[in-house]
Amino acid sequence: MEREKDCYFVVGAAPLSTEEEILRAYTIKARLICPHQDPRLKLCANERMEELVDCFNILYDKASRSEYDGHQRFQTRIGREGETVEKSDEEAQRRTKPGAFERAIPDNERQAEVHFKMGLSILSGFSDMEKASREFALAVKYDEHHMGACYNLGLMAYRQGNFKEARGWFQEYLKRKIDDPDALKMAASLEEEQAP
Repeated sequence: MEREKDCYFVVGAAPLSTEEEILRAYTIKARLICPHQDPRLKLCANERMEELVDCFNILYDKASRSEYDGHQRFQTRIGREGETVEKSDEEAQRRTKPGAFERAIPDNERQAEVHFKMGLSILSGFSDMEKASREFALAVKYDEHHMGACYNLGLMAYRQGNFKEARGWFQEYLKRKIDDPDALKMAASLEEEQAP
C-alpha cells in the first residue's frame, strides 16, 4: 500500500495560501518535475507529475479544498491528551473540578494548561497563529507531556507551510502517543521524497 501524501506538501503551498499562491507554487513545481526536463527520469517524473496534478486539482477547486481541509487530522486539539471531539458539558466539568481524591496539580502542569487554553482562545478565529504557537510552545515547555499542545504546534507549523517543522512536532507527538491515526497520517504524508 502506497502512503498518502499531503496535497499542500506535494504542491509546495501553505494551507493558508490563496488560489493565486497555489497556482504559482504548482507552476514552479511542475517546471521542476516535468518529464521533459530529464529524459532519464521520465518514469519517475511522470508519476510525480500525476500526483502533482491530482493534488493541484483538489486544492484549486473551492469545494474539494474545503472538503479536504475538513479532515479530522487538520483539526485543532482541544484537550490535554490530544482530544479533538468536545466532551459533554457534564463530563468536561467533572474533568476540570478536582475531586477529593485527585492528586494536587503541580505548578508546571497548571502553567502549561493556562498557556494551552490561551493558545486555543487566540486560535478561535485564526487571527494570530504565531501568538498561538508561542502559547502552545510555552505549554510544552512547562509540561513536555502536554499532547494537545504538541499536536497543535505541528498543526500551526503545517498551516504556515513549515512542513519540516510540522513533521518534527508530529513525530514528537508520536513518541508518546504511538497509536494516534491522525498524527500518523500527518507525519507520513509530510515525509520527504527519496531521490531515485
